[in-house]
Amino acid sequence: MKHISITICFIIYSIVTFAQLRISENSGFPEFDTKTQIKELLVNYFNSSPDSTYNNPYWTEIEKQSYKHFDFLSKELRPSIYMGLPVHILQIDQVKDSLYKAKVMFYGVQKDNTPYVLGIFNYMIDINKKKLSNALFYNREYWNKFEVGMIDYYVSPKIAFNNKEAKIMLRQSQNLCNYFDKPMKKVEYYFADNYEEVLRVKGIDFLYGAGGSKKPTGTAFQGKIFCSGQNETYGHEIFHILIDPHFVNKHYYVSEGMACLLFGSRGKPLNWHLQRAHHHLKEHPEIDLSDFFNLYAIDEYTSYPYIIGGLFCWLIYEEHGKEGLLQLMNSGKSDMEYQRHIIKTLRLEGKDLNKYIRKKIEEKSQRTQNVLRQQILDS
Repeated sequence: MKHISITICFIIYSIVTFAQLRISENSGFPEFDTKTQIKELLVNYFNSSPDSTYNNPYWTEIEKQSYKHFDFLSKELRPSIYMGLPVHILQIDQVKDSLYKAKVMFYGVQKDNTPYVLGIFNYMIDINKKKLSNALFYNREYWNKFEVGMIDYYVSPKIAFNNKEAKIMLRQSQNLCNYFDKPMKKVEYYFADNYEEVLRVKGIDFLYGAGGSKKPTGTAFQGKIFCSGQNETYGHEIFHILIDPHFVNKHYYVSEGMACLLFGSRGKPLNWHLQRAHHHLKEHPEIDLSDFFNLYAIDEYTSYPYIIGGLFCWLIYEEHGKEGLLQLMNSGKSDMEYQRHIIKTLRLEGKDLNKYIRKKIEEKSQRTQNVLRQQILDS
């Protein structure tokens, strides 16, 4: 990844400044009227507060009508790719007729003025309509589509689709919705063997922080799941798509905890992550779990929001059943509200929270049976 960044950043370019946004383009490829129009359209869009949810005049109408956040690329960097980063137009290609693709680099500049690449994104442009659109809808035409009930699978052509596994995912999704008394809704499910291929179908050539060792990876966004490494059964993101929107007044530890308790994370069940956490904590007695909000990851596989969140969901379900989970999923978004609810519900007032969590992690790491998963998903 470092090699790619360095290579791209040494491209010769001419710089043009529009408002407060620094926009540049590659020099050396031929000028033509359509290219000039596309550059102007891109510049206008990048200067139009594109991360705001309003009727942006530079984006295609059908996507604005269908999605609140119509520019799917906008949140690929946090808080947004449109946070005033310098922008470099790398390439403009005609795809067919009036449809063009623009390849755009977003980058940062270090204190010594050395640039580093944060993302390379592709935009589709209809030059006749003077509108931008998402590359996803064009790119997915080259993937295979399979409809399994309410789940539309878009599958990399490099992978053989397993209809049996897809039907299991559909049944578990329906059972999940039935348990929480919520309607099943349409899901678009994109998967490939590796996440780089998933990024490409979204229109992303490079994304800072992506890569690393090959492992199951997934994200969910506006009714769409993008995942790799677990093929048809990435249920963790199914939970986020089908259930999360109905419980908006909850802490993200509850969201990730419930998803991990029911479907695991990185292709492994919760107790697998608890085992890793237990061994790690034994080696690091200095870690204070009472301050768990300031802890993030043990490694690239296991993170505290998943193991702590999943553990508390598990303990509350054992003591208070479904009603306890529903109360937890409506207990507030803030750290203070979450911790106060946990302490009250599990009667932890005055207890050493660090010792309590360590003990429960050890106990649950030895459990192979997940009663809640069995009752909800395997019924």
